[in-house]
Amino acid sequence: MDVAFVLKELDDAVADQSGDHRATAQDMSSADWIAYRKKLAGSDSDDEFSPETLARIEAIHASVHRDPGELWFSFQKRAPRRRWRPLLSFAVAKIKRELKLPEDTNRGIDEPLADALADALGSAQVREQVPVTPSARRRANSSRLQPDMKLDALESKWIAARKPTPKAQAATKTAVRYFKSYIGDVGIGEITPNDLFEFRDAVAGLPKSMPRVHRMMEFVDIHALYAEGSGIDRISPQSIKKYLGALQALLGFAFQERFIPANTGAGIKVEGYTKKSTRRPFTKDELAQLFAAELFTTPWSYPLSKSKVSDSTLRWLFLLGLCTGARIEELGQILLADIKCEQGIPYIDVTDYVMDEIDERKRVKTDGSIRVIPLHPKLIALGFLDYVQRMRSSGAVRLFPDLVADSLGVKTKEASRRANRLIDNAVGDHPRPVFYSFRHSYKDLCRDANIPKDAHDQLMGHSPADVGGGYGLGRAIGNLAAHLKRVRFLFIDWDPINVAAK
Repeated sequence: MDVAFVLKELDDAVADQSGDHRATAQDMSSADWIAYRKKLAGSDSDDEFSPETLARIEAIHASVHRDPGELWFSFQKRAPRRRWRPLLSFAVAKIKRELKLPEDTNRGIDEPLADALADALGSAQVREQVPVTPSARRRANSSRLQPDMKLDALESKWIAARKPTPKAQAATKTAVRYFKSYIGDVGIGEITPNDLFEFRDAVAGLPKSMPRVHRMMEFVDIHALYAEGSGIDRISPQSIKKYLGALQALLGFAFQERFIPANTGAGIKVEGYTKKSTRRPFTKDELAQLFAAELFTTPWSYPLSKSKVSDSTLRWLFLLGLCTGARIEELGQILLADIKCEQGIPYIDVTDYVMDEIDERKRVKTDGSIRVIPLHPKLIALGFLDYVQRMRSSGAVRLFPDLVADSLGVKTKEASRRANRLIDNAVGDHPRPVFYSFRHSYKDLCRDANIPKDAHDQLMGHSPADVGGGYGLGRAIGNLAAHLKRVRFLFIDWDPINVAAK
């Protein structure tokens, strides 16, 4: 009996049972076989015996190379005897024929023969008779699994591959530090979904704000300090997700790279969390109150504060936020070179380019955030271009040179704090609008002015909702400027502001 033939037949039987049978000419009609050959040949001609077709067939067979009996022995090992015995029926029948035993008689010996044959096929003496076809692989099929890798090492690989912003890196480092303090510095293969659930629930016990000295403590100590306290204002679902999401991103990356066999961070939710922004827009009455503040109505040449962020910078940030809907960091990193003019229309070029000669690094939230924003006539009337020219004459490079980047490269952290304090004083904080609320208000003002959606999407750097919207460069600067003039801000009393600006 040809052992290799028997093992191949058993492999085919296992493959048939699992739906993994390799197609052969015997399995196909003549038309199907010709179509199969054409597919392998990569042409419409029927080159059954061409060297190219044979090379393709050999390559495909080499890619799915299996030694005789590989499927059978694997199936026999994991399946009960009652499932693999019937697959040996053809071999048992062959033995009975060679012994000249009638197939309809001596049925009591079929199962013992099948068991004896299975034992023989698995023996070293018999398996040595099977010629082993060498694999066509050029490299060893080594495992990528690295279950002992620590979170710190995974974080370094994630940063190198994904290149997140400094702010995202800092948030991830904090999440990793907290997790290690609470669960332990374990290998990534040892982290379970239950660990992440426990960490999520522990993070939910953090207060909304705490002294700097507490923030520097080990997380396990912070948790012990605040977890059982009553009357504590706890962090929001968005903040909980920030910590949990950082770990989920790392574990998702680890699974993608097959450092772990499964994504243990998938499917863990935070109740109350939503990707939809919870920031609300200003009402028109609130905007009227805000721009009636003394920052705008007191003569602009009078200093009102000794803050690191000058009154002039804060004033123009507010006016630009109102008239452009741009994010505060987009405004804070504007270079004087970004204030341009085309077809007689002045505009701001919101970009992410780098100026190495002055060590300026600019970032935008998404690729769609790169855009041009025509200057609203109200900004020009209040003297914005005169301000730009004064800055250029002074030798400045940036529009707001007093905005200094922090350790994460963020230029508007202090400006944002001062702006939000002014908003609280002028408007109130229940519920609290913030500088980002200008962005929501700008969208509503564009809608109220009947500006087409694609135009205000382009002005705000929002990606188009359909495929067609992604074609072309978008509306011309003149077209955008014409639409923008329709937003008039009539709900604000501009007279005292105009007087103060002079």
